[in-house]
Amino acid sequence: MEAKAAPRIRQAVESDAQAIARVIVDSWRTTYAGIVPAAHLAGLDYDQRAARWRNLIADRRQITYVALDREDRAVGFVSGGPERTGRSVDPSVEDGDPSHGGELYAIYLLRSGQRQGLGRRLVGALCAWFLRQGAQTMLTWVLAENPARRFYAALGGTELRRQTITIGGKELVEIAYGWNDISPLATAIP
Repeated sequence: MEAKAAPRIRQAVESDAQAIARVIVDSWRTTYAGIVPAAHLAGLDYDQRAARWRNLIADRRQITYVALDREDRAVGFVSGGPERTGRSVDPSVEDGDPSHGGELYAIYLLRSGQRQGLGRRLVGALCAWFLRQGAQTMLTWVLAENPARRFYAALGGTELRRQTITIGGKELVEIAYGWNDISPLATAIP
């Protein structure tokens, strides 16, 4: 019997959009059940998400990496680019300075891809890309009720601020986690 390849990570291409949409919708439905209104989760549409991700993958101001399981099926992804609020993670850098850092926009793993180190590897690939772009810091926003938010603290992220957002008509608290130096997180993609 032929040995199957280890899970791997590579830069996403346009043809990955449908698989990324599946990861997003399925992850939202498992992770946010009981947090985000059920009607909102039921209304998530694979094709609408895929169309959006085709455009995002083509946007060269940001990057998306996909995690593939041993059978080459997408089980997760990470996406990031320039920090979008203009507020610095690093207190020594003035808010509004465009060189102050990157933002992890989204990271999702199907349950079948969790607990294998893929999340860390996805973040590492993103941080390596940020460093190549000249960004030394990073932040990400996560729902306060998301049980996976401990992942960011385990990676050394510190809580920076909170904000209230509305999803499906429900107000939810989001927490920004930040890193002043992402170089220890950066890993090359083999």
